Amino acid sequence: MVLKVPARFVQILLVIILASIWELLPRAGLVPPIFLPSLSATLIAGYTDFAELSGHLTTTLGEVALALSISCLTGVVAGLLVGISVTARPIILPMASSAYAIPIVILYPIITAWLGVGAESKIIFGGFYGFFPAFLSVAAGVHSIPSAYVLTGRSLGASRLSLAWYVLVPAALPTILGGIRLGGALAIVGVIVGEMLTSSSGLGYYISYNRTMMDTPKVYSGIILVILLTLVFDSFIGFLQWLTERRR
Repeated sequence: MVLKVPARFVQILLVIILASIWELLPRAGLVPPIFLPSLSATLIAGYTDFAELSGHLTTTLGEVALALSISCLTGVVAGLLVGISVTARPIILPMASSAYAIPIVILYPIITAWLGVGAESKIIFGGFYGFFPAFLSVAAGVHSIPSAYVLTGRSLGASRLSLAWYVLVPAALPTILGGIRLGGALAIVGVIVGEMLTSSSGLGYYISYNRTMMDTPKVYSGIILVILLTLVFDSFIGFLQWLTERRR
């Protein structure tokens, strides 16, 4: 008889094991604390520095919210338009796929030259970072919709807008959410990278500054917050995907 262990239990157990290893390695002297502080030291540093951390978190949340809005809205709308266009799709999709392979971070100096080193450059960079995966996923999802759906909508006299809203979006919703999930995660990465490179506030700045000061526990506490932020977003979109699949 094979004992079935719930996947959630295994996941929780793995997290506990990894947290225990993290705590024990520096305490046992196997890893210097300057490279890896103990988990307890990291949590204490985050707690004692909570006021400053919360301020940086608020800054990052505002920038991330705007970057997510830009990447997801533009990516979804552009993906829908290109996905339904027989003329534009074979021209734009290969070009977008090639552009996606380019390291987007090399464009950050240009963005800062245009917009300065304020919040605007982080928001635009994060939005641009997350645009391509959202755009490509939505365009591919719309293209994979059976042509019978589109023909039926057109035969009923649906306009392009009605066709997109009532036929294409519901049919491609799982793919759209998948694109938002990936694009949103990269938008968060873009904002954090921008804050690390040129900023005086935000979690990216907090991590970069404390790395310069060799205050490793604070560095790791900032990293934990970034990870939690990404996991919350990913879990929320994953929940929406689950609801969508359940109602199909």
